[in-house]
Amino acid sequence: MRSFLGILAGFFTVPIVNLSCNYAFQTIHPAFNADAYFGGGAALIVLIYGTFSVLLGGYVTGIIARHRYVMNGLILGCLGLLFAGVYHFKHWNLSPVWFHIIALLLVVPVSVYGAHLAGKRHERKALATA
Repeated sequence: MRSFLGILAGFFTVPIVNLSCNYAFQTIHPAFNADAYFGGGAALIVLIYGTFSVLLGGYVTGIIARHRYVMNGLILGCLGLLFAGVYHFKHWNLSPVWFHIIALLLVVPVSVYGAHLAGKRHERKALATA
């Protein structure tokens, strides 16, 4: 049950963080609009905070699940890849091709790494209390 809740929490963490960063970036850079073409530096910034949101989602999944955190991060990453694939395919013409390719390639490994970091935190905590 904890695995399911962890994956669910991580799944909702990613878009919440990503939409919050989109809003903040649009406030800082008024020319940025998610429905208009963006490239160059804007695409790089969007890629960075998008990757951070996936990392945080994997971390949340690992923290809540507590056991088999890498497997739970992998499940989250595969679900995220499915949804990200649909999104990027739909918005393919709104940003450079390299942005889409890198974003899709990073979803699964970054999610697994975030869950792995949460597992390392659990291990350090267990060693400290022993």
